[in-house]
Amino acid sequence: MFGTYFSHGTIRKLVAAFGSLFNNITIARKNSSGVEVERIKVPLSYANKEKFLRRIRQNPSNDERLQMTLPRMAFDFSQISYDSARKRNTTLRKVIEEDTSTRTTVKSMYMEVPYNLDFQLFVASRNMEDGLQIVEQILPYFTPEFTVTLKLENNFAKKIDVPIVLTSTTSDHDYEGSFDDTRNLIWTLEFTMKANIYSPVKTGGVILETGVMFTDKEALDNPLITGGRPAGALSRTIVGSTGTATSVSGGSADDHGYTIRLDLHKDFDVDGDNIGDWIS
Repeated sequence: MFGTYFSHGTIRKLVAAFGSLFNNITIARKNSSGVEVERIKVPLSYANKEKFLRRIRQNPSNDERLQMTLPRMAFDFSQISYDSARKRNTTLRKVIEEDTSTRTTVKSMYMEVPYNLDFQLFVASRNMEDGLQIVEQILPYFTPEFTVTLKLENNFAKKIDVPIVLTSTTSDHDYEGSFDDTRNLIWTLEFTMKANIYSPVKTGGVILETGVMFTDKEALDNPLITGGRPAGALSRTIVGSTGTATSVSGGSADDHGYTIRLDLHKDFDVDGDNIGDWIS
């Protein structure tokens, strides 16, 4: 079972979708009169917290006189966990037609499996004002969740909604150290994305004929009914069905090419009506 290659690129798309939420944040610098004099776009990168902080706090070497500029942001995909609360019936399938001309094959996949993806967003700034501007542009959208619409399934032309929940917001300010040390203000925002992971797509045939047997409870209790006729289904006939009619009549298959096979006795009497009158 395992070892058969398949990939929908679902996790990669989810990570990219999360990062794209924060790649267009800007801050404004104002003069003493409150007039905006500069607008700066905050850069965003993918990095874990330790590496992000180390690059910010490192001192420039003799060969590299430049230090990392702030403010800036980074995000990290930290954990994936199963969410049993959103679990659906595993045996259900999603089905679409593949061959629309002959209607002989379909592609299908089992139901999606719910997983929660945990992310962290780090905001670093030199002063309190820059950090507050960035955080203020993020928090109002999460109440506490923000829903994004994504197209994740390559084989199914369908868009789905993915909720992203803001679970916590913390700040870390460096108050200790000498006056020569650079001051860094770090905000950490934690999120949980309620996503789904999809199984491989399989191709199979279409069921064109279905066998159905009709009887009634009285026939099961009594081996013989009115007129001494044998009870139960003794003869077989092929009838068509539109899928919406409440009665059964003879004829060819329906518009979709499906045929229903009914096992009936032509002389079987149900509630005073002879079944032979129903079948041509």
